[in-house]
Amino acid sequence: MDSFTLMQYELLFSNQSDTNCIIILKNMDRRTSSIWEHFTIFDQSMCIAKCDTCRKKYSYRSTIHNLKKHLSTSHGIELPKILRNPQTSVSNYLPKKITVEAKKKLDQILLKLFVKDFQPFKVVEDSGFKEFVKALNPSYELPNRNTISKVRIPAMYERCLGEMKELVSTVESACLTTDCWTSRNNESFMAITINFIDSEYVLKSILLECRFFDLNHTSNNLGQEIKQSALVLENDLIDRVKNIVSHFRKSTVANNAFKTYQINNGIKEPKKLIQDVQTRWNSTYYMFNRFVEMETSIRGTLGLLDNAPDTLRPEDWIILQDLIKILKPFEEATKAISGQKYTTMSLVIVIVQGLWFIRDKEQPYQSDVIMQPTPIPESGELSIWSEIDLNVARFTPLGLQSQEQ
Repeated sequence: MDSFTLMQYELLFSNQSDTNCIIILKNMDRRTSSIWEHFTIFDQSMCIAKCDTCRKKYSYRSTIHNLKKHLSTSHGIELPKILRNPQTSVSNYLPKKITVEAKKKLDQILLKLFVKDFQPFKVVEDSGFKEFVKALNPSYELPNRNTISKVRIPAMYERCLGEMKELVSTVESACLTTDCWTSRNNESFMAITINFIDSEYVLKSILLECRFFDLNHTSNNLGQEIKQSALVLENDLIDRVKNIVSHFRKSTVANNAFKTYQINNGIKEPKKLIQDVQTRWNSTYYMFNRFVEMETSIRGTLGLLDNAPDTLRPEDWIILQDLIKILKPFEEATKAISGQKYTTMSLVIVIVQGLWFIRDKEQPYQSDVIMQPTPIPESGELSIWSEIDLNVARFTPLGLQSQEQ
């Protein structure tokens, strides 16, 4: 375009209408190739260009390849290759589909709106908030209030609970603190917090529980409340296990589905769940033992039933396994004391010593009998007979049997 002279411009404008002139100027303006540094347009209508060096004329109607070839072969001029930006497609202007990981991240950030700022769940249904989120990211779809309250928040709680348990499991020493206060509605509460220093020497504080507390804020009442708080979780877990066992034993549909599930999974002789009976010793232990043994079948069957009781959480199954380990030595003790074909009075001291060794390995029960407590086996199971010297245990029927096994 710079190669045009004033006379050529006048010639163009004198021979073309206003519209054609505009079109020509636009076409000229679009010539961005460096080839035009060596050629000049000779005839716009016929698309003829003239070489500025040798004055030869060439057509560029369909392509400028022949112009480049002329420069290369006749004048030894090689034009550099220009990397042009790819043509923008229509898809670039459309909102891109959000990835699964990106949606998870946005969901977690959204939950902080309710967890940290205590906003109501219905905010996700407000038209103004929807407009705001749509403007930020048109591809992100807000979860509804039911999904947030019944799925997202419980899942976030379980994840946070697992992280806190893992953190606390590495603590060597810690202290518990309590904080009591009265709300504006004149309701009293107590919070229990664990405080410790982690491996990087950073002070950590974790809230274990916040519960209603209507007693006087004395040291005795606070101490009793802390002890009861430690047992509330186990008592609630026992009630939920009883509820599930009762459902399978009372419902014919649930019982048949439980048997079918076991058979389909390769169990030739299906087992029944054991119900806890208050008047029978160790029945809770037997219920827990069978319940954990049939964990896979129980969880699978509950997922297939309509109106089934709530299943246990992953940490509940871990607590059940720990309770079984704790209750097993007492089950052995009661079975030994309940013998009918041998004298049980002579076993009392031996069994009590075994229970003492299990309760406190560092401060065993002292007596005239020489005891050499053995460490807990690698399986993690506790047993009174593993804590009693072989020379003493061989004189007890159950102790000899346990040692031989």
